[in-house]
Amino acid sequence: MKNIFLFILMIIPITGMLHTAEGQPLSLKSTESEQSIQPQPETPDKIVVTINGHDIKDSDVESRFQWMLQSFGKQKLSDKQIQFYRTYSRYRLIDMLARAVIFEQACQKRGYTISDQDRQKQLNLIIEQTMKTNNWSKDDYEKAVLAGGVTRIEEKHEQLMNDPSFKESVLANKLLELEYPGWEKIEPKAVIDYYADNLHSEFTEKETVRARHILFKTQGLDEASIEQIREKALSVLDEAKQPGSNFSELAKRYSECPSATNGGDVGYFVRNTGPRRPNEQRMLPAFSEAAFALAPGEISHLVKTSIGFHIIQVIDKKPETVLSLEQVRGRIEVELWQKKRKELLDQLFNKLEDEGDVTWYEKKPEKQSQP
Repeated sequence: MKNIFLFILMIIPITGMLHTAEGQPLSLKSTESEQSIQPQPETPDKIVVTINGHDIKDSDVESRFQWMLQSFGKQKLSDKQIQFYRTYSRYRLIDMLARAVIFEQACQKRGYTISDQDRQKQLNLIIEQTMKTNNWSKDDYEKAVLAGGVTRIEEKHEQLMNDPSFKESVLANKLLELEYPGWEKIEPKAVIDYYADNLHSEFTEKETVRARHILFKTQGLDEASIEQIREKALSVLDEAKQPGSNFSELAKRYSECPSATNGGDVGYFVRNTGPRRPNEQRMLPAFSEAAFALAPGEISHLVKTSIGFHIIQVIDKKPETVLSLEQVRGRIEVELWQKKRKELLDQLFNKLEDEGDVTWYEKKPEKQSQP
């Protein structure tokens, strides 16, 4: 649940081999020779960038990283995973902090300070865009919030307003309002054009199958061992096809897949053909082909993949569906708003950086190319 709000909170653009909070890959233009990289001062808490006399230090980056880790919730991460994320997100976090500082300084120059009214306006924006993106009613929104583990709607709102990105977003939005009055307007024609241009790639939901399976692993085994496992799998297949047999319980008992704890349920997936969309779940080709050939409730023959032998039962099927413009109008409006906002913030950051006294002590996050 927490992640449905991140697209609006973490909207200060980021750089490196990552994506923006809107999910768009960054387009880079500057080269190594164009970057101003200074020798690092010898201090215990290393300075990474100085912006008009304000130092951003390693401790600031680490503090924001620790906050970011909270987005994983109760998911346990190993030390190796944490170090990977720390390294991978470093330039993203430095860029976010640099933008936050330079935007706050610009607001201070203009005599702007955050009011309670501004904070409430930002919260209302988050709620509105979350509902539009998911095509939710107010009731849908409140149910989703409560399903995320909080006992009160206000508790989630307090969490959002305490996030460091919340204040930064308020400042950035106010600065855009001052610099580009009326920028937020999205023309109806732009929404219609976006829908037409992306009808097949974004707004046509592919045919999907939901299945459960029992896996018998064979990777790395010799032929004799594989034959023994095949015999065992055939025996379980016979058991699964007996009247009254409980496939889910058999999966819990025999399957060597992590999905065994869920009765072998692997969720919905699409055919293993054509270009893959973001967040699209696919299975191995032989598995997919077998599953799509079955009707709900039917059990497959023994299916061999590079992992091992599978016994598959289809739970449900959904046909290809084309979403109407009205179903996705809100989502498109938010996406176009986010894209426009990012472009303007990129321009503004580059302008303020060029006008100010900014020194990077590490490799500087590269400037964004303008459309």
